[in-house]
Amino acid sequence: MDIPELAPYREQSNYRHYKKCTFEEISRLVKHYLLIGDLDNRGLDREILGLDSVKSRGWQTWGTLGYLGLKQPFKGIFRDFELPSAISELKRDHQDFAEIIQYLEAEDLDFTIGQKLITQGQANNSNFKRRFNKHLDHFTNTDGQTGNGSYRREQSALRALIFEDYPESRCAMCLKIFPVELMVAAHIKPRSKCTEPERLDLAIVMPMCKIGCDALYENDYLIVDDLGTVRRPKSRLVPEDLTVILNGLEGNICPYFNDQTKDYFSYKSLNIKQKS
Repeated sequence: MDIPELAPYREQSNYRHYKKCTFEEISRLVKHYLLIGDLDNRGLDREILGLDSVKSRGWQTWGTLGYLGLKQPFKGIFRDFELPSAISELKRDHQDFAEIIQYLEAEDLDFTIGQKLITQGQANNSNFKRRFNKHLDHFTNTDGQTGNGSYRREQSALRALIFEDYPESRCAMCLKIFPVELMVAAHIKPRSKCTEPERLDLAIVMPMCKIGCDALYENDYLIVDDLGTVRRPKSRLVPEDLTVILNGLEGNICPYFNDQTKDYFSYKSLNIKQKS
């Protein structure tokens, strides 16, 4: 393939932008710019670097990528490539891409998971990208313009996969139906404890309402037992008002408990027992 010419812009201002970023941030910028290419510089400031793009105006991304020589012709050039294939193409080129390759080769599970989920969604449904962008826009507008861009992409991909185009969904804990804007794709087993295959398994998530169930489950005030019944851990002492709420949820049958998910729910329950 024809690869554009690198055009590094090593001015002092660009160097200052470059040095402000961590190695991990630059790695994500380079990967997103070359392999995805769906955001402008302001969007990359916001989604990858967690900056307020109204204030940064995309200059941080512009300076960093410019310092590396990645100008507009490189944007999305490897959009249809897997990461190893993109690296192979750069290694075959007559130019010295060693600096770029080091950022591409850096391990980044969050980026990898997000990309694989997006690829999976696009392969399954032609409307996936539209759904994904809708959820990503919602995330951006409600997330204060800051935070982990890779997490937002992963969560947006999961939402696009499990909510599809439905305007409403039923909460797995309280069993009430809410608009999807008030729902999250909650991990049954804590996301930080999941392996890569588990994070790519759609059965690892379930719809949970923001009205309170998501926070109650995430903070171990609710579990699902080995029969699929919503329970409150008896070892926890909680205020009386919260007890009333938990008692109102206890006994519900979780519709997402099945042979494929029972081990995920069991991990959560066993972890709480070990803590207590």
